[in-house]
Amino acid sequence: MNSESKNIIIVLPFFTLGGAETQALYIAKAFVQQNHKVTVVAFEEKNNQLIEKLNEIGVSSELISLNLSLIHAKGLGKIKILFRYLLFLRGLKPDYIFPLTYYPNILSSAVWRFTGAKYCFWNQRGMESLSLNFIEKIARFMKPKYLANSKSCENFITERHSLVKGELQVIPNAIQGKTEKIQGMSRDALGINATDRIYLSVANFFPEKNHEELIKSWSEFEKERDDKLAEVLILVGYFPSLENERRIKATLFDYSCKNIIILPPQKDIKPLYQMADFGILASYSEGCPNVLLEYMLNELIVISSKIDSTIEILGENYLLFFNVGQHLELSNILLKSVKDDFIDLKRGNKVIVEQKYTFGNLAEKYLKLING
Repeated sequence: MNSESKNIIIVLPFFTLGGAETQALYIAKAFVQQNHKVTVVAFEEKNNQLIEKLNEIGVSSELISLNLSLIHAKGLGKIKILFRYLLFLRGLKPDYIFPLTYYPNILSSAVWRFTGAKYCFWNQRGMESLSLNFIEKIARFMKPKYLANSKSCENFITERHSLVKGELQVIPNAIQGKTEKIQGMSRDALGINATDRIYLSVANFFPEKNHEELIKSWSEFEKERDDKLAEVLILVGYFPSLENERRIKATLFDYSCKNIIILPPQKDIKPLYQMADFGILASYSEGCPNVLLEYMLNELIVISSKIDSTIEILGENYLLFFNVGQHLELSNILLKSVKDDFIDLKRGNKVIVEQKYTFGNLAEKYLKLING
């Protein structure tokens, strides 16, 4: 490492390839391209899909296994976690620490002043429903610098941590350019007819992703289509627990849906984007939804829940919004979607992404944080 090079630590919950992890990959790439040393730390391995991507760009990875449930338990367990995490970070000799999402944010921000780092950047990427616990109170007292990936996240953390105007910078998510056609999963492999319309929902099966309402809406849609049904819904994501998986499968059984396919997380999602016609985001809580940007860039027709973060991207009057909790609104939009090609909508969405949500924009702003 030369005299100009910085030692940057990015902290994540898992080594998966979810939205936050994908953005961390872009952030790491921006730093590596300027010859900084980057290490990505996670608390759990999960499927380890991120590690291969990190290796491709020359970024090392470190796992520190912590029992995060102790953060919310009584007793000294939370203090032990902080002390162990502090020693771990000190051993990495960071110049800058960039945690993303809740647990990385509170743990890193609570200890950063004792690690030798110049700054820690709290990166708000969602709206947590958890109460302000002991470690988060310490983190707030330690005064990290604040980032957010959307105005909705900015508003949330500003109120939660009693910040003043100017204390937080919004850096939108980035999305890389659409790739050429590639070989991969095919309609034949999935048993889908060449003429069927494919509706794609890429979201891990967390409660806030609202899969149960989506399934309920799809059931109503199927009833209306009846024998004319030529549509398939593909759900892609991992189940965080066996209980969660059982609940989703019970919902599918209860509503007797015919044309729904569930796929595990994909090493490369691009073949599915290339075969799909529509991209659905049903979430009731999001920061800056990465998958929405991917739908837009790949020219899928976007059907989305109307929440602050999606309004910020698509605009207040987007044609294919539905209100969370109104499953009949979504089923009606699904019915509407089979009657129009929405070509202008697709083109307009792609322009939005190409102008605002670029890797170059993200790279410039993150590099300025450590060079300014």
